[in-house]
Amino acid sequence: MTLRIELGVGHPNGGELITVNPLVNAVASHSILPESLLKRLGVAPRRRLEFTLADGSTVEYDYGLARFRIEGEEWPCPVLFGPEDVYALGGSALDIFNLEEDDGRLSPSKWLYLGIARQDSDAAEDIRPTMVVPQEDYHIWLRYSDGVEGEVDLSNLAGSGVFSAWDDRAVFESARLDSNGAVVWDAGIELCGDALYIQLTSATTDVALSTTQIPVVNA
Repeated sequence: MTLRIELGVGHPNGGELITVNPLVNAVASHSILPESLLKRLGVAPRRRLEFTLADGSTVEYDYGLARFRIEGEEWPCPVLFGPEDVYALGGSALDIFNLEEDDGRLSPSKWLYLGIARQDSDAAEDIRPTMVVPQEDYHIWLRYSDGVEGEVDLSNLAGSGVFSAWDDRAVFESARLDSNGAVVWDAGIELCGDALYIQLTSATTDVALSTTQIPVVNA
């Protein structure tokens, strides 16, 4: 069964939203929209990625960040710059909106586990970041395996020591997760995922924690 939804698309920093009706494709890694539409909105490519198609062949698309609106909720989402006739909502956007396809419609995702069974040190070790998206002004958006999500401000680190590499915007936008749960960037910069979790949860409870306290791993 094919499912199309109403999706608002805009520049990640604000401005107009254009409504499109993409096909929901949870198997695809990322959403894909026409390049002309994204350029009209001022969405800029950040890198170029190679993807494998169903027949085993490969194709390259430019990759950027756009603002998506689904049923009144807005989030920044990865998007590919595709051909004129391709409109698809991919798995990364569904994850960010906490949605899944269920019996021909989109429904809130069903969490199989929360990551924390009890409030002790052993349980805390199970909490890992599952997604990172670089934002403007040296912020990153994170989601963790227990459902906690939000922005962490890293601006206090920018321009200092190894973090001067972030002066190149392309380096900052290279943020990704490694197999150990750290957030890593090109130029050999790593930040501890556990410490970022404390930073994120402390911010939501108004507990002061300077970003300069975030441990750096192998920087």
